[in-house]
Amino acid sequence: MAKKPEVKWETIEVGDYLFDFPQDFKLIKDQGIDSYVGRIKGNDITFEFDFGFYSNDFEQTVDEYLKEGDWRGLIAFQFMKDGVNYDDRNMPNVEIINIRPATAKDNSKNKKYDFVAECIYESSKFEYPISIPDDIKNQNFSIDTIQNVYRKIVFSRDTKNGITGIYLAKTDGTVALSMFTSNLTTVQQKTVLKIFKTGRLKIQ
Repeated sequence: MAKKPEVKWETIEVGDYLFDFPQDFKLIKDQGIDSYVGRIKGNDITFEFDFGFYSNDFEQTVDEYLKEGDWRGLIAFQFMKDGVNYDDRNMPNVEIINIRPATAKDNSKNKKYDFVAECIYESSKFEYPISIPDDIKNQNFSIDTIQNVYRKIVFSRDTKNGITGIYLAKTDGTVALSMFTSNLTTVQQKTVLKIFKTGRLKIQ
């Protein structure tokens, strides 16, 4: 059996970062309004990227959703009174004291919950069920820090639906990079993740 030719890799610079790509990939610069945008196109896979102050950090992780998700704002709505105009200064003050995984007893006949928030409003304790959005459940996440850069990799459980992307942001809070692709085969997704792992900060 003939041996498959070895894939040659080349380095491509994207903003403040360097990535190694198979040599069939080429950088294509596009016109952005307030950021550096473009594509990195190979024979079968095309990445889109955005390097700037407003780059997309993709879906929240489960932990991020529990900490910052819109469910927190929804809790106060149930305590709003008719005829009162609410704003940031007079919203009902609900204190969240704990979040725990949901049990079978927490689930209703028509709804299965993922977590339960234990809350206090005006000295009264109550529980608020939380459902993690499907967009989050359908993604895998890998988060770490390299070279003082926050790195978030998201990859869809169903490679044909959803995105596979990387978000890189310096811990000093300046510009960030987001790069993603979609509609992949399982083999292609493995190649994309391998490319993402080569990402590194350019030596100034």
